[in-house]
Amino acid sequence: MSEGTEEAYAELQKEIEHRQFVDALFEEHFSDVVTSNGNVQNYDCLRMMVGEVEELCGDWSEYSLKYVRKLADACDSKTSE
Repeated sequence: MSEGTEEAYAELQKEIEHRQFVDALFEEHFSDVVTSNGNVQNYDCLRMMVGEVEELCGDWSEYSLKYVRKLADACDSKTSE
């Protein structure tokens, strides 16, 4: 079995850290959001939330996109707070 390069290891480590950060972020701030049926009702709120998360945390990745549904559910279940 051959070993990977240091660059590959660093890239893997960066991806793992990114995923841990994203998971922790959404667990901390959106753990109480109830999952809905998937039909977005409040698109204005969703657009704003997606933009805010991107502005504060950086570009969305393939991995972090799975949490957009959490944002939609939060918009549909929360008041304007």
